[in-house]
Amino acid sequence: MADTGSKLWAIIRREYVERVRTRWFIFSTLFAPLIFAGFVFLPLLLMTRDAKSVTPRVLILDATQQGLGTLVARSMAAMQGTQEEASTADVRVIQPDAIAASRDSATSEVARRLASGFIVLDSTTLRGDTVQYAGRKADSRSDRVALASAVRAGLAALHLKSNGVSNASVDSVISAPLPALHTEAINDAGRDTSTPAKAIVATFVAFFLYMTILLYGQSMLSGVIEEKMSRVSEIVISSVKPETLLAGKIVGVTAVGLTQQIVWIGGTIALISARAMLFGAPAVAKAQAAGAAAGAGGGFGSADMLAAVVATPWSWVIAVLLFLLLGILFYGSLYAAVGATVGSEQDARQAATPVIMLIVLTALLISPTVSNPNSQLALVTSLLPFSSPIIMPIRMALSDVPIIQVVGSLVILAASCLGAVWLAGRIYRVGLLMYGKRPSLAELRRWIFAS
Repeated sequence: MADTGSKLWAIIRREYVERVRTRWFIFSTLFAPLIFAGFVFLPLLLMTRDAKSVTPRVLILDATQQGLGTLVARSMAAMQGTQEEASTADVRVIQPDAIAASRDSATSEVARRLASGFIVLDSTTLRGDTVQYAGRKADSRSDRVALASAVRAGLAALHLKSNGVSNASVDSVISAPLPALHTEAINDAGRDTSTPAKAIVATFVAFFLYMTILLYGQSMLSGVIEEKMSRVSEIVISSVKPETLLAGKIVGVTAVGLTQQIVWIGGTIALISARAMLFGAPAVAKAQAAGAAAGAGGGFGSADMLAAVVATPWSWVIAVLLFLLLGILFYGSLYAAVGATVGSEQDARQAATPVIMLIVLTALLISPTVSNPNSQLALVTSLLPFSSPIIMPIRMALSDVPIIQVVGSLVILAASCLGAVWLAGRIYRVGLLMYGKRPSLAELRRWIFAS
């Protein structure tokens, strides 16, 4: 028994060391945290850089002849928390017949980055029909909502003035702060604490788990086929039982995957936590402010993404690692069994199709689960062993999953791993020395139940 344990440990160590010493493992392990941190944080800095490169001042071409442009400019200043109208807008009173020429001039200024955009106020605006806007961020929903709110406030103030309301009352209407809208969803289970930013993070992690399980499963398949084709396995099993060899390979590959995940998660959290030291506290503060501003009007900004990552509880991180560990173990066993039944890479790609389809089917379930993490579909697939390593972490990130469901999913997955390892071991011990044609289902059944 002790001899078997020492041989198992030797195989695990060999599989682990051989893989972690490769250049690709070192490169991907060290640089992945930079990519993940950039995915969360760099949009904030790019947003700040973009804001610096373009003057945020908006040109207001006022052809109403009633002072609407000034009221809109004051409303824009109040919405941005400043009393300096000139810092947010440049009001230009023009004649109705000079709109075309003024638009051409304003377009030239925007192109030269002297302004971020311009709006045209005319008789149609006074009627409440349309207001024209052109600028560098014309496709930004948050900017469009902010401008529309400023014009609406300006029109309201203009109507108040025309009805004899005092200037002080009009000023109070214009300077009224725009409250931040904090939303909370309610589903069949009650209050839902999920946010759009958390949904994005959960989706990213889900696809990350999907790719990791797929890649390490393929690595297991390639390793078994390579040893079988090079006849190395014939030498190894002369002193080691096939089941011991398989167990060592599965545990070694799983340990490699777990090591990489720990480095990735720890490195990403460290980089995000040290963002002030890496980029400078003023840059971080401005970037977060820009990200928060991008979230106005019912959307969410990059600052929300950063907050969602920083607020991630460690219990969820540990759960993700557990599901990843068991997921690699489960699919690695299936891939090892497939590799033992074939004699070439071409046959392996065909034989592994059912296993790949299970993983691909799980990937197709990511979007429905993110949309409704408490649906019956999400509940069932978070308990099935082939999909739970990816689906359950999504549900845990987006909703309050009962602990009994999390524990049940882990127990089912762990039991399925034991079954997969047993099944793979029965196939592996016979198929490792079989060459030539691929076995039929009847032959596989005999391999499994052979004494």
